[in-house]
This record gives sequence, C-alpha cells and structure tokens, in this order.
Amino acid sequence: MRLIGFAACVLVPIVLVACQTPPPPPPPSPVVTSSQLEVIRQQHAVSDPNWIIGQIGYVQSDQSLFTVVDIPAHSVAPDDIFSVLDANGNRIAVGEVVRVDPAGTMAAVHYEQQSATRGPTAGDVVIHVPIKP
Repeated sequence: MRLIGFAACVLVPIVLVACQTPPPPPPPSPVVTSSQLEVIRQQHAVSDPNWIIGQIGYVQSDQSLFTVVDIPAHSVAPDDIFSVLDANGNRIAVGEVVRVDPAGTMAAVHYEQQSATRGPTAGDVVIHVPIKP
C-alpha cells in the first residue's frame, strides 16, 4: 500500500507538469508607421546625414528577398548592406543589395533573418550606413 501511495505522490506531479500546454509565442514586433519613419529620418538627418533610410515595399520570403523603396535616387549600389528594424528598433534581418532599378529609387535585397519572432515585413524601416573611404 505504501508503494502505491509513494508512486502516486511521485507520478501525479510529473504527469501534471508534462501535460501543461506550452506558453504562447511572443507577439510579433510592430511595423514602423510612416510618422515613425519621418521621426527616424529627422533624427538621423542631423546626427548621421549619410545614412540611407527607407522602407520595405514588398517581401518574397520564400526567396529571402525584399524591396527597399522611398530612398534617394542613386543612393545605393549592388553589394551595399541594409539592416531591417522593427518599430522598437530591434534588428530583424540584414541583407545585401542584389539589384537597383534604373531610376535608382528602389533596390532588391537578399536577406538573412535575425529575429526569432518574425521576418521582414512591408513597412519595416531599412537603414544603410555608407562606409566612408
């Protein structure tokens, strides 16, 4: 009888712990709004005027590609590096420019995801810091 009581005391807590549902994943980080993008641009216009700041226009996640839009004409070139940030300033991904449109106002970027919660999303802010010679 004691053995049954002992087994019940040991097994019941183990079963209860094992049957608990895992906690839900954290919510995805927010996307940058157009007003937040303007604030970011204004902040860096004085402190870091050479930074190129744009937004993601379209994401093709199965190919790990996104487009950067709303950048100054001819401000980026193939092999330039962009960081993708969410509205909280967390880096989501880093990518390399693979193609620039003829007008120079849009670039295709191949990226590597760096966030566990989500990948790049249309509207995320992208920043390129030119390397000074």
